[in-house]
Amino acid sequence: MLGGYPSNLELLIDEAKESNMFVITLEVRNSNIPAIKLYEKCDFSNVSVRKNYYKNPTEDAILMNLTL
Repeated sequence: MLGGYPSNLELLIDEAKESNMFVITLEVRNSNIPAIKLYEKCDFSNVSVRKNYYKNPTEDAILMNLTL
């Protein structure tokens, strides 16, 4: 548990497992370090970069996967 209570992310992961999903994929702004650290804490791994994915400001997206 993150912070003593299940987070929405942890609840989503549990629901995906119960639904027999195999992988969760998400994308995050390259500059969103707190979110990247949270996802890494939940065992997501970086799989690729989407160049110039976001606009205003233009920024890369990091694509992350969690294999269940």
